[in-house]
Amino acid sequence: MWRPRGPHQPVTIRVAQPMADRAALQALIDDAPLAVLGAQLGEPPAMPDDGVAVLAEHAGRVVAALVSSVPIAGSCWLAGAVLRHRGDEALVGPLSAALRTALGAHGVDAWFASGDPRRDGWLLRQLVAQGFVPSTEVVQYAAPRATPPPVGVWPLRSATPADARHIAAIDAASFTPEWRYTDALIAAMLGQAAYATIAEAEGAPIGYAMATSHGAGRWQHLVRIAVRPAWQHRGIGAHLFGHWIRRAYADGATHLSLNTQADNQRARRLYERCGFALTGERVVILRSTVPAPVAG
Repeated sequence: MWRPRGPHQPVTIRVAQPMADRAALQALIDDAPLAVLGAQLGEPPAMPDDGVAVLAEHAGRVVAALVSSVPIAGSCWLAGAVLRHRGDEALVGPLSAALRTALGAHGVDAWFASGDPRRDGWLLRQLVAQGFVPSTEVVQYAAPRATPPPVGVWPLRSATPADARHIAAIDAASFTPEWRYTDALIAAMLGQAAYATIAEAEGAPIGYAMATSHGAGRWQHLVRIAVRPAWQHRGIGAHLFGHWIRRAYADGATHLSLNTQADNQRARRLYERCGFALTGERVVILRSTVPAPVAG
């Protein structure tokens, strides 16, 4: 099996071209034995129109790639890391250096990566060696039968893809850039969500919750819940949370789950009061700064 080490086996690292390299990148993703796919949502990486990818080539064949998410407000995620051969983990080093340089040229100053330490340790170790440092952890909760909090007084309505800009505005006010979604991704998520609800006050959206459905509707996963900071600590988040629980059970779900940051103690207390318990699943979040490009 080929290994990218000897002087007679040169490896070329380059920035991918969105259209010309799309098929080769997808073929690598389909065949690779080592892959970490998706930053936050578990979506497989593709060549994002506004993201960045770098490739390692040997003998005209793509053998490894790193793919970024679409940058938002100077931040982006490592959306995919793919190796064609086991044992070539060291390629992450030159690939990440090339991607860091390319991201700097796109105005990115903070770069994030995520992975399950048990499954994705090979990638996390390489990234730490390249200067990534721990940022936080995301933990998973699940409940076979949750008890919703009391019904609140805030008016709720169903969200549609037309609400993407309202949700993006709530995200921008509620989250640091690395946790925000693009308008296009929000619209796509709304079109596929099993549950998407907006809370309103004074005639304007002030919060939302969104969930996906799996296993023929028996399992629902809360993808996101957020309330504008000016309206927090008034029970709106708990109201949305309880509404989702009731609606999920009414729709036939028997298992509910969600993720949250390990240091979000307020949210964790709410989830635990409602019967959610840690599953033991966790994802480590790493962060790296991206130097500004040097003026030529």
